[in-house]
Amino acid sequence: MQRFWLAWMITFGFSYGQIVVVTSAHSPLKALSQIEVGRLFLAQTNRLPHGAKVELFELDDTKLKETFYSALTHKTPAQLRAYWTTLIFTGRGKPPKVIDPKSTLPTLFANHPNGLLFLPKALLDPTMKVLFTLP
Repeated sequence: MQRFWLAWMITFGFSYGQIVVVTSAHSPLKALSQIEVGRLFLAQTNRLPHGAKVELFELDDTKLKETFYSALTHKTPAQLRAYWTTLIFTGRGKPPKVIDPKSTLPTLFANHPNGLLFLPKALLDPTMKVLFTLP
C-alpha cells in the first residue's frame, strides 16, 4: 500500500507518464484496440468484446481526464462536455463513474470484475491487467 501512495505522489506531482486502460487481472480479455476503448469510454457501446456488460470508471482527476480523452478522441474539454450533455439529456449514455482512488482503487476489480479504468501506468498493481496503452 505504501508503494501505491508513493507512486501516486510521484505520478501526480510531476507528470502522468503513460496512461493505460485496465481491468481485473482475472478478466478473460487479452487486449482492446484504440477504437474499442474510444467506443466504450464515449458510451457508444456498453458491452465488452466477449459480450459482458462493462462498468466504466475514472479517477477524480480533471487533468488526467483531459489528457486521456483529448489523446483518445482529439476533442477539447468543451467539446467533450457538450458531447456528454447531449448523451445525458437524450438518455443515450452517461459518463464513467468517478471514483476516489484512496478508498476505491484497492478493491475496485474485486467488486466490479467487468470494470474498466484508465490511470497512469505507475499506479498499476497486481489486481489489474493492462488492456490498452495510450500512444
